[in-house]
Amino acid sequence: MRRLPVAIVAALLLPLTSPAQNQAAREQPAPPGLRYRMLIAEDIRAATRTEAAPIFEALASPDSTIVRLAVRALGRLEVPKFVPEILRTLGDQDPAVRAEAANALAQLSPSDPSLVLRALRDRLPVERDPVARGALLDALGRARHPSNADRQATDAVLGEAIGSDFASVAAQLGAARGLDSLARGARGTGFIASPVTLDALRRSASGITRPDMARQDAVRIRRLALTTLVTLGAVDETFTRAVMDPDPQLRRLALAGVMGQVPAELRDPIVRAGLADGTPMVKYEALRVHGRHLAAVDCRPEMEATRDASPVVALLAIDLLAAACPADAQATAALRAIVASMAGVGKPGGTLTWHAPAHAIVSLAKRTPDLARAELKGFTGHGVWQVRMYAARAAAAAKDAAALETLAADAHANVREAAIAGLSTLKAHEADAVYLRALERPDPPVVLAAAAALKGTSAKAPASAACLTALAALTSEHRDTSRDPRLALLDCARDAGAQTDGPAVRPYLSDADPRVAARAAEMLSAWTGQPVSPVTVRLRTLPLPPVQELRDLPSLLRVTMASGRSFVIRFFVDEAPISSWRIARLARAGYYDGLTFHRLVPNFVLQGGSPGASEFVGDGPFMRDEFSTRSQTRGTVGISSRGRDTGDAQIYINLVDNARLDHEYTIFGEVSEGMDEVDAILEGDVIAKVELLK
Repeated sequence: MRRLPVAIVAALLLPLTSPAQNQAAREQPAPPGLRYRMLIAEDIRAATRTEAAPIFEALASPDSTIVRLAVRALGRLEVPKFVPEILRTLGDQDPAVRAEAANALAQLSPSDPSLVLRALRDRLPVERDPVARGALLDALGRARHPSNADRQATDAVLGEAIGSDFASVAAQLGAARGLDSLARGARGTGFIASPVTLDALRRSASGITRPDMARQDAVRIRRLALTTLVTLGAVDETFTRAVMDPDPQLRRLALAGVMGQVPAELRDPIVRAGLADGTPMVKYEALRVHGRHLAAVDCRPEMEATRDASPVVALLAIDLLAAACPADAQATAALRAIVASMAGVGKPGGTLTWHAPAHAIVSLAKRTPDLARAELKGFTGHGVWQVRMYAARAAAAAKDAAALETLAADAHANVREAAIAGLSTLKAHEADAVYLRALERPDPPVVLAAAAALKGTSAKAPASAACLTALAALTSEHRDTSRDPRLALLDCARDAGAQTDGPAVRPYLSDADPRVAARAAEMLSAWTGQPVSPVTVRLRTLPLPPVQELRDLPSLLRVTMASGRSFVIRFFVDEAPISSWRIARLARAGYYDGLTFHRLVPNFVLQGGSPGASEFVGDGPFMRDEFSTRSQTRGTVGISSRGRDTGDAQIYINLVDNARLDHEYTIFGEVSEGMDEVDAILEGDVIAKVELLK
């Protein structure tokens, strides 16, 4: 959707002037400070009309930009009783307000799907603005659909819109986004798209519809159309054409489309084209498909790709050799040679990084456990903790219990977590003593692994005591980001404990985290046979910054890696002011300096900024989501979370278009310079410094 720029100074305290054509009937400025009061209402997650009073005041503002922000805020709050207020703004004089209203209704559709679907459909015939119409089509596909009859009705509307030669670019893009959402939401329901829609999607994916469109939007529509065809299982010759397209993401999607069960005569030529492709994201996808369907009898592409110039392609090839050509001695020898290269890591003429040998030891362990066990010593005592983590995974595959028990006492939590997960699979409750000892140092990833490993133990009293002790220790740290491990410890206590443990659980009814309080209430209700209610029902919030700090927010952030590579992130301060402020505040304090990008999923995301280099350790307290109409396209930067309003200042960068993440994660910026440098980052690469730029 076209974004209306909003200056951050004015966006917080001062009235803005909307475009003249939209302001003719609106002459009075908004009250000073209203926008900041709206932020406060959003931040406390206003659930009543009284708490949301500034937002409702803004709805009556003569400033259409204020009204648009108010509608967005109501959508973000997701309070069903506010739906009627949003419905009224579908007829606002400003198309930007109407577009925001459509988006907000889709966000709230689970509360009353039929009402929302009817309102969106009724508005479509009278909506003439291209952007607002596109937003309606997008929202219509994304809204909750109670039945396949509803899906079929929406399918007909969206199929006609994306296939029309007369539809605007914005409307076709909205229809493409809507069809993508509709198809994903219909999985497992038996929904079948109409032949008309399938034909329109094929024409759009091939670029037949509207060849005069601006290239950026045209390619996005084509990618979404191809993605939707994959979701619908409608893979055909369209994908043969797409694998030859100039756009690398379309070529990648063509290969993703033949990952499932499709005829070999369709799949194999597409895979061959992908393996010969010079773009890493395309070759990576081709190698994945080859590894699943063809590598059991022909592992030459995997063998060759272990020497690929792209590290992510080479690492995937190494991973695939775990099962490729199982009887091929050359494949085994190749893995052994890569494992042996660990001795030369960092030395002149040696392997540049630990990644290849670390991946190779795991693949060797899966392929030939005896050979891997003989090589493990060089990995279990390595000075880089990531290497020891991979050693734990290899030890699990090689069934080396002694190595796992050693690694379960490692200095780094992520190594201990991997070792405990391996022991749980290998020895189950024979290793309960190891899991109980692990809870004495309750680091979040270790807690999750140990609590899972103790499930079903016969040593119930020791397990319950250990889990409750670890829970008390984690709780005393007052970190919102420990939610997941604390919930796991409560589950452990519920599984192993009894009503006599009630006094130790009861204080958590007033825990700062409502999810923890609710879980404690469930436990006590089950133990006592009487209904117990949590005291805490709302999550505490990060205090809002002073107005001046929001006014002074920079627009750019430079991330410099230890390798010397750097890239620049541009903030979307008007769409995500609180997220932008928090990232900027932490960057200014040096919080990210020395941390890593700990998670790399090629052709998906790059994630980092955790002090514990894990999903479960971040900056607290949690911050609320700031969803917008923006899509998660390649290069956009978001806030990692594990459910609504659980952002912990870890960031991720979309390496490809990821529309399935839309409206689920906050986007606060985009990589404006150096995306090629982002593509070169590997797991564990260190952030040297993060600087704010004026």
